[in-house]
Order: sequence, then structure tokens, then C-alpha cells
Amino acid sequence: MSANSQSEGAATSSPSAEAPEPKVDSILIVDDDEITSRLYLDFFSKVGFQVTVAHDGPTAVGILKDFRPSLVLLDIFLPGMNGVEVLKYIRSRRNIYDVPVIMFSSSSTTRHVDGAWRAGATKCLAKDDFDPYQLLKVIRTVLADEKANESLREVAVAVEQGEKTPYTTGSISLDSLERENRETFLEELADLRTRLRKWWQEFINSDQDRSARPKLYELMRALHAVAEHAHKARLRRFTLFGRVFQVMLNELYQRPHQINASTLRTASEAIDLLHVLLETPIQHLAQSPLPGLVLAIDKQISPRHLVSPFREANLNLVACRDFEVAMDLAVENRFHLILVDGTLLSEGRPERWDELTSGPPERSTPVVLSLNQVELEQRSSSVVEGGHGLIGRPWVVPEATLKALSYVLRGQLADYHEASMKRSATAGT
Repeated sequence: MSANSQSEGAATSSPSAEAPEPKVDSILIVDDDEITSRLYLDFFSKVGFQVTVAHDGPTAVGILKDFRPSLVLLDIFLPGMNGVEVLKYIRSRRNIYDVPVIMFSSSSTTRHVDGAWRAGATKCLAKDDFDPYQLLKVIRTVLADEKANESLREVAVAVEQGEKTPYTTGSISLDSLERENRETFLEELADLRTRLRKWWQEFINSDQDRSARPKLYELMRALHAVAEHAHKARLRRFTLFGRVFQVMLNELYQRPHQINASTLRTASEAIDLLHVLLETPIQHLAQSPLPGLVLAIDKQISPRHLVSPFREANLNLVACRDFEVAMDLAVENRFHLILVDGTLLSEGRPERWDELTSGPPERSTPVVLSLNQVELEQRSSSVVEGGHGLIGRPWVVPEATLKALSYVLRGQLADYHEASMKRSATAGT
């Protein structure tokens, strides 16, 4: 089978038939996620690679029987035959045993990664840690180190400068590709956000039982597409937010009993935030999200279960069970959000709460009160001065993570718009 042929379960990009025999590198991408694999197929084709895609292990093995790629990008978890088994097949075949293989997975399970290293992986990477541009650098480095193509450095320089050469026919510069990806993403999201709101409203208006789960599934898939396209466009705020939102909806999909007034409220707020993000200038969205510092005040809190999810959402969590100690921390430090058990407010001195919520504007911090489900359903908004939102207890961890990230992002956007207004006022004078 040639690299340009099509087979069941595989997709391929090929150079123009009119061009001379191209000196380009070929990549075999093996990933069962069709959205991700399609994005990488498009991206790596545009920067000058010949790309073949397989969505399961047996299809990949079938392709490799007659085709030697320059590099294999291989997901660890695959249907039919897992990535480690495919890697072992590669290392056992005389004609492809030395092909560099990058194992790629969203899993951080040490056992699987260790198995990949032992089977002969060239590198093991986590999907969430690499956008396509970073991955491109890794692939170029690996190919150069393996001496799979002596002209790779010339090709890389030509692509980055946007030059047309016999080796980069049809490729475009990375800057123009990034602009194109962002424009495409914003065009798609403008339409998608309307559908997201429509699907969510239909779910809210349903009985919200298992019969309504297909609506949640559609939302999950849509958010997955948002996150992956944002990842491709290097819009880190959107990528992070989309992934965290997807995790929360997956929790509701898998455990319908956790659908309640609090989780529904948090998801509705997140849908609204998508609109706010879309109306923000692209240059600001392209910046890396600043780490958010969250103070959680709760006697029953279990930091062990919250630290990792919050960290994955780029949030640093400080947990405190003593109200007075927490108030000292809140007054002396700049937190981006405070989550507080509403029942603790009656135990502390009122003046301490006033000290926190009536401080100078530059130190104002949104406060989310944690209430039991009965109290939450009885109160549409916080009656405590300075409170900005509510969350039900016991906390659903993905909900708490999404709620915190939403408030931190809103705070960062507010800071941006305030700074923009000050710049405009200064320019006007």
C-alpha cells in the first residue's frame, strides 16, 4: 500500500500530481478521536508533511505492512489493538523497526507510559501539554535527530519564512496559518455558540433525566470540538475553558443524580461566558491564562480531592478550615476567587467579613457561597453583602473547578477591559 492510497478507517493527504517527486516527510497519525486526528491531518498537511491517518490499531498495522512513514504519532489508547501493541509490531518489523514513534495520550497513568517506554517509544507526550505548533517543533527535532531526512532543517526554515521551495510546495507560513486557524475558529464558534445555548435550553426544559442524556452528549461533543479547534488556533483560554466545561458535563452525563439547581446554574453561567469570550479581542484571548489563586474556606473540605483538578484548570487552591485564619489570608493576599461555606459566616465576626468585602476596588475579590441544596434553591442570589454567586454542597468537584475557572476568567476579562478604557481615556487627553 502506498502512502497516497485510501483504505477503510484511514485518511491521507497527498501533494499535487504536477509537482516533481517531493522530498517531504510522511507522518502516520493513529488516533481514534476523529476530531483531533482531522485537525492534525489538516495542520501538518498545510506545513508541508504528507499525512496518513488511522483510527484504530488494526488499520495502522495494515498500513504499516507496505508503507514506511518518516514518523508515527501514536495514541496509547486505541480500539481493537492498543498503542503499545502497535509499537511492539513496529519494533519487530525489519523494514520499519527504526521509525521514530511518538506516543501521544491524554492519560497520565504511569503504568501505560512506562509500558510505552519499555516497548521502544522515541518520546511520550501528553496531548493537553502540546498544541500543534509545539508538536511540530518536537517532530522536526525527532526527525533531525534520527537523520530521517537530511533536508529537514532547510524545509523547517523555508516553511517558517513562508517561502515556496520544491520541498514545501503548497505549504504556508506558520504565522499566516495561525491567523487562518483563529479566523476559522471564531467563524465556527459564532454559529456553534447559538446551537450550544439552544441545546442547553432544551435540556433545561426537559425532565433532565436519562432520556435527556443525548442532549448532554451533543453538548459534550460540541465542547470537545471547541477545545480542539481552540487548541489548534493557540487560544489557550478557550482551550482550557472548553476542556473543563466538557469534564463537568461528562460528570452529569455519567452521573445524572448530580444534576441539580447548582450544577445547572454553573453550566448556564459557563454558556454565557462563551459569549463573553467570543466578544473579546483575539489578541487578548491568545495570551496564556494567568494562574488563578483560589481560597476555599470550608470545615469539611478535602483538599486532596480538589488540588489536582484545580491545578489542571490552571488554578492554585489554598484550603482553610478556620474562618478567622482564612480572613487574615484573604485580606493580606490577592486572591482571584474565594469559595466559602455559608454556614461559617455566622461563626466569624461581622467586621472581618466587612473588611474583606468593602476593601479598595483593586483588592475586590468575587465570593461564591457554598450552601446545601435546600438553601440554594430557596435563594436566587446571595443576601450577604459582597457575595457574587452560589454553589451547592457537597461540592461536585468538576462543578467547583468550572465555577472557579469561570470567575477567574471573568475577572481577567474585566481587568483587560478596564485597562483598555484607561488607555483610551489617556489617548483621548
